[in-house]
Formats: sequence, structure tokens, C-alpha cells
Amino acid sequence: MRRLLTLTCLILAACSSSPDPSEGPAVESFEMNIEGNGSVSTRDLRRQIVLDLNDYAESKFEPAYIDDAAFGIEQHYRGIGYAFAKVEYQIDANHGVRFLVQEGPRTRLSWVEPSGLSATPELDSRDIATFFEGPRSGWMGTGDPVYVASRVKSAPGRIEAEYVARGFLDARVQPAEVEFDAERANAGIRVHVQEGRRYRVAALTAVGGTAETLGNWNDLVERYGPGQGQRTFTPRLEHELRGAILQHATESGYPDAFVDVTLDIDRAKAEVAISIALDPGDLVTVTDIQFEGAPDTRDAFLRSRLRIQAGDLANAHRIRETLERLYRTGLFTRVDASLEGAGHERELIFDLEERESIEVFVEPGWGSYELLRMRTGFRERNLLGTGRQLRVEALAAVRTLRGVVGLTDPFTFGDALIGGLVFDHERRVHPSFESQRTGMNASLTHEWDVTGQTATSFAYELRATSSRQVEITSGGTPLIGAGSGEFGSEVDLSSLKISHTIERRDSPLLARNGYQADFSFEYGDESLGSDLDFTRIDLGATQSTTIREGDVIAVAFRTGIIDPMNGQVVPLQERYFNGGQNTVRSFQFDDLGPADVNGKPIGGETYSVFNLEWRHDMAGTGLHGALFGDLGNVTLDADDYLDFNDLRSAVGVGLRYMLPVGPLRLDAAFNPDRRRGEDEWVIHFSVGLPF
Repeated sequence: MRRLLTLTCLILAACSSSPDPSEGPAVESFEMNIEGNGSVSTRDLRRQIVLDLNDYAESKFEPAYIDDAAFGIEQHYRGIGYAFAKVEYQIDANHGVRFLVQEGPRTRLSWVEPSGLSATPELDSRDIATFFEGPRSGWMGTGDPVYVASRVKSAPGRIEAEYVARGFLDARVQPAEVEFDAERANAGIRVHVQEGRRYRVAALTAVGGTAETLGNWNDLVERYGPGQGQRTFTPRLEHELRGAILQHATESGYPDAFVDVTLDIDRAKAEVAISIALDPGDLVTVTDIQFEGAPDTRDAFLRSRLRIQAGDLANAHRIRETLERLYRTGLFTRVDASLEGAGHERELIFDLEERESIEVFVEPGWGSYELLRMRTGFRERNLLGTGRQLRVEALAAVRTLRGVVGLTDPFTFGDALIGGLVFDHERRVHPSFESQRTGMNASLTHEWDVTGQTATSFAYELRATSSRQVEITSGGTPLIGAGSGEFGSEVDLSSLKISHTIERRDSPLLARNGYQADFSFEYGDESLGSDLDFTRIDLGATQSTTIREGDVIAVAFRTGIIDPMNGQVVPLQERYFNGGQNTVRSFQFDDLGPADVNGKPIGGETYSVFNLEWRHDMAGTGLHGALFGDLGNVTLDADDYLDFNDLRSAVGVGLRYMLPVGPLRLDAAFNPDRRRGEDEWVIHFSVGLPF
């Protein structure tokens, strides 16, 4: 069995990381200045011509590359509405370059006036106008569209293509006429459209034995034929028809089928007659199935993925399903299928390329509360060649120790369910106590799409938890009597849990667009073997949106509630806490919320936190800046959840240095409603984004 040993080290990753090559010239051997660019930043213009500047330096200062760069700047300006922008340049004796920009006015596209449209046009005036409009001006594109010459020039052809796609095969659009006002700040478009007539399907006929071979010819005629003479002919219909016939033939055992579609176009009547000729080839039966290129995976497991068997017709759909089932195992980098031989009986060969199955990793890190931490582990993706996955992980930090052993079985329960069994142990030092947890989780997960980005899990969880070295002074309040007999320092919890997750971000490490959401409901009861009867709900969601290149707005909301039943008290180690590097950043870890008489946090039965963050890419430096605001709370009693009492806040700034494994993060948070004993400023240094 092949083995892959990967060492992922954060410090080494930092050393090997480099700025985006699009941010600046690779060779800084000449001086470059841009003047006259009042509306576009030098940074943005530099990014447009970085390749030309690199070529200029590497070619020993060939002036042709600077000419290309000047043209590139002009094109950038004209693409955002500066239709008359001009760029000149000067090269000095030391090969330094000075670009002189004459921006001119930004031209607004004020009106578009099409002519020749019918009384009931297929595309109305507004539809036609959108083909000519450039990007919109104003903040976040809320202003008027601008005039872009290249878009205006290509618009007639694109309008014609749209008409043809709707069945107007003879549509013609004349080149646009452009009118500018005296200041060239506004432009108008006149364009003449000849719609022509919409073409109809006149007939759909089969040639030779095509109808008999297919067997579903009547269905095809009903779907693609003339019907009551109202079927519109479009170029797409021809491709759809050919595809439908080929699909039916190959799924009926004719892998070599060939379809010829002939069109008889009558332009006088605006009609198209379609004739179909099918050469089916041999009707093929699969005599044997073999797998190649998978020495470490058991043959029995591979055959369990089959959707076709020896003796079956060579059904292309069943073969594709098998390829998909093999690929979804995650064990292979490549999966192909071929029918070997000739004639009516052939062998089906699946050619596979196995992925390296074993990974060993070491990941150093840092957290503002945990301090130095080291995560190490082992993953086997193809345990004993069965497709099951084993993982063993350990994390050691100054204030946390954690170990996890997990087994994932994606196949025993069928394609619809993934089985999971996890054993974990954790010891963690909190500001006012130390918690310990040992647990087991058995789950079944259903993935709703092939990527696994939407999933629902049902789990049974058993865990023993305890709180030790408690430093809380009760002050006569039973809710803070941790370690006393009032609610015990050790409890065994047994529960059923259902959870649902949705992942739609473009990157889990540094999301620029998309959203993520998760929800879970947990129920513990004495009948399940639990010392505590409770219900728990946790909910979280994040959204990232790029408002312009290099600027991202990210928002997040997380909340949870645990509600004990029968007058019981939630143990300290099962309560919610708030504050820290990933929640309300004007507080240290767990310091936000109810406290004892000495200010030690005691947690509560609910919490909520809302985060808003603007992230800005500092081009060329590898750094991202951030401005953020946080809001959150903790409440002692679940009954007070909807009151959202005692909300605390943070505002601050941050820096992130991008690494392949995620960003190094430095946040400075200010507490705008500081109370006695609280810090005015809190600094967090950690790895990874807060949400």
C-alpha cells in the first residue's frame, strides 16, 4: 500500500508564502510613476499592467512593452466609461517610465433608442438597452450605466444571437449610431432591428429503421415534433434532439450509435423540416467486468459500487452511475470506463488511479487564550482496502489537551447514509475552572448533494463531563455553586442529536463570497441514561460578500440555548460562555457575561453573538486589514433568552497575513461601554479568521 507523509508546518508555510505575482513587477529595476489619474488609483492601474512591466524589465527595457502598458491603461479607463481617455509615456535615461494620463470625462449612457421593433416585440426597448450598457457608476454600482465603446460595437451581434436563439433565424441588427453631447459626458444610441419571423418545426421524420430501433419515437415526436404547428425551431432544438436520441440508444445497449440530423429550411414559409437517421451499431452485452489500477482496494468493495453486472446490456447510464459511485468514494484521482473488444459481446474495463490513502500531519499554531498549540494526527482514507476512513488526532496547548479517534463508514448503510463513530477526550482550563470530557458519538449522515456541502446528521452521544479546580465563590447563589452538591461536579450525559449543515462559501479558509449555516437540536433524558434532562439548540450562520475587488463584508450570527427540565441545574462545564478571539473581541476568553462576587465568569443557559467585519486586501504586501464590530451576551436563565439583556460590544481593527493554511491574525478591540474591572483594549493574536 502506498503511503503519503505530509508535514504541514505553519512556520514553514509562512516562510514559503509569497505575494500574489499580479500585485507588482517581479524585477524592481526601474522607477515607474503614473500621473493624472485622479479617478483611478495608481494601485489599480499598476495591477492592470504588471505583466507588461515585468516583461519590460526582463527584456532589458524594450520600449514596446511600455507601449503595450500605456494601451492597457487606456483600455482599462475605457472599460469603466472614460471613452476619450488617452495615455502617453516618457522613458528617461535610466529606463524609468512616466505615464501621463488624460482621463477626460466619464461618459454616461443616457438613452438607447431601438427602431424596427414589432408591435409585440420579442425583445422590448429595455431588453435591447441592456446589451449596450456598461458597468454602472456610483457606490457599489448604484448609479447610471456608462458608455463602453467595445460593448456598443459588439451589441448588435449579441442581439442577433439572442433573436436567433429564440427562433428568429433571419433577424438582423444594424451597427449602432452613437451621439455625444457637447461635453461628451452623455451618450445616446440609435439602433435598427429587423426581427423577421419566428421559425416553426414543420415535420419530424425518421429515416430507415430509426423509429423501430429507438422504440420511443412517438415520445420524441411529441416532445420535439411540430405538435399543432406551434413548435418553435431554434438551433438548440437540433442539439437537444440529437442528444436525446443518442442518450436513449446508448442506454439501450448501442454504445456505437451515430445520429445524423438533416434540416430542410424553407425561408419563404419560415419553417424547418427535420429528418433523423440513426445508425445504431451493434447491440452489446457485457460479458465480464474488470478493475485496473487499484491494487490497494479490495475487489469486493469495488464490485459493491457497480450499477451494472456481467450479462447486462451495455447501458451507458448504468456505467456513468458506476463511475460516479467510484469517484465519490474519494479513493481515486481518476476513474474511466471502456468497452474492450468488438461485436455483440464485450468486456467492461474500469481504469482507476488510486489516491494516496495515508496522511500524517503536524500543525503548529497559536491562540490568544490557548497560547502555543500543536495539532498532530494520522488519517487513513482506505482502511484495509474497504473504503472506510480512520483518523487519529491530538492537540496539545498550554491550556488544552484533546484526543480524537474516529471511524467513518460511507458504504455499509447504502449510498444515502454515512456512518460515523468518534471517541474523544478533552481537558481544558477555563478562567474560573477546569473541565474534562470523555465521550462517544455514533452518527448517521445523509448528504443532499454530491459535494457533501449540504448534510443532515442523526447521532447518539454519550459523554462524561466534570468541572475541577473551581474558583467560583457562590455568594449564597445556588446557580454558581460549582463543585458543591447543588448540581455536582461530575455528570454523565446521554442524548439524541439532529443537526443540519449548509456550506456555500468559495473557500473555508478565506471566504470572499457565499454563506455557511448550521443548526443542531439535542435532547437528553433519564430514559437514555442521562443524569441531566435537557434540550439544547445551537444555530450559526455566516455570509461573505465581495463589494468590490479586494474588499469583503462578512457577517456572522451564532446563538445557543440549553434548557434543563424538572428543576435541574445545568452543570458549569455544560454552560455557555462568551468573549474571546472569535466572539466579542473586547473581552478575554469566556470573560463576558454573569460572574461571581469576585468577577469570575459562571456562564449561563443561553448566549448570542453577532459579528460584522470589513476585510481589505492590501495589494502587494500579503496583508489584509480589517475593521470589525461585535455584539453578544450570556444569560443565566433560558427563560430570559428572548429579552437579549446585557448585550456587550466591541469595535476594532485587525491585520491578517495570508498563509496557505490560513491567515495569521492580530486584532485590537476596544470596549465602548467598559465597566469597572474590564479592559479598555484587548489584543488577540491567533491563526484563522474569526468566522
